[in-house]
Amino acid sequence: LDSIFQVRLEMRVPVALGVASELLSTLGLLAAAWWGLSLIWLPAIQNLAYLPGAWCLVRLTRGRIRLRPAWSWTTLIGLLKESYPLGLANLFTLAYVKLDILMLAAMRGDEAVGIYAAAYRLIGSLTILPTAILGSLFPLISQYARTAPEALPRIFQKSLNVLMMLALPVAVGGTVFSREIIALVYGERFADAAGVFRILSWAVAFSFLSYLLTSALNAMGRQRIYLALTAAMTVLNVGLNWMWIPRYGYMGAAVATLITECTLMLVGLRLLGGHLKNIELSPIVKYALSAGVMGVVVLFVPIGVLGKVPLAAVVYVGCLAAFRAVSREEWRAYLAAMGLGS
Repeated sequence: LDSIFQVRLEMRVPVALGVASELLSTLGLLAAAWWGLSLIWLPAIQNLAYLPGAWCLVRLTRGRIRLRPAWSWTTLIGLLKESYPLGLANLFTLAYVKLDILMLAAMRGDEAVGIYAAAYRLIGSLTILPTAILGSLFPLISQYARTAPEALPRIFQKSLNVLMMLALPVAVGGTVFSREIIALVYGERFADAAGVFRILSWAVAFSFLSYLLTSALNAMGRQRIYLALTAAMTVLNVGLNWMWIPRYGYMGAAVATLITECTLMLVGLRLLGGHLKNIELSPIVKYALSAGVMGVVVLFVPIGVLGKVPLAAVVYVGCLAAFRAVSREEWRAYLAAMGLGS
């Protein structure tokens, strides 16, 4: 049902419902842990947490379109021809995202899985940001690819600016706060997960850009190239894990994920090079400088992580303003998107 909102460029509603469902799920899981409920309650709570959002989405959809299910072999075959590369590509993506944990379990045991999964669960949840942003932009990129390809570089520039503005503080913040965040959430017994968290922070930052590049390939009708790309990344990731997990354990798995995401990003840049050759790099340099200043400041401030995180946000936004990394029009657009301006 999200697609009905996507094609109308009205993603605020489904994204808000998705975030609310995730928050409800988190609160339910924390309550289950607090009360010491058995393991079977965890998936049950997660399923129940998504029901209110799904019901709201159904109700809101009815106000925009009347769904009348009907059978059509022509439509079915046409959809399958268009979508099977995406379906297979999603399977490959799921494989290289999840196989590292299975390989860790087989080669190094449950303790290594626990350390790796603790870090991955925290930092991996941030991928909801590029997913939400590009879910809104996908119909626009697809439309311009067919009707106005000369406008694509401008769309890519704006998308790249937003994603890098989010990705760089994630990478720097994950590097600086890794030990404190792990200790706060899991306790000192998971201290070894800090190194994994630090590496995966950069992997997630690279994935922000990869989301843009792979979404652009799909929107431009290059699904088969996307399928080949994800298949190659799966082979690469499995191969790296096979070599490094027996020797380096969860750190080897983390580095394998980082290299896979970096390779995916670089190949995506090469495939879309014709549309990216006029991209301005000066905003990205300013984002990097701002993130670097943020990291240095919070690294030497003697306060706890609960104080450092808001301080980091203030310093980063202040540096963006000082370096004029974001224009006034962009500030107004971002504030309006958050409901803080018009």
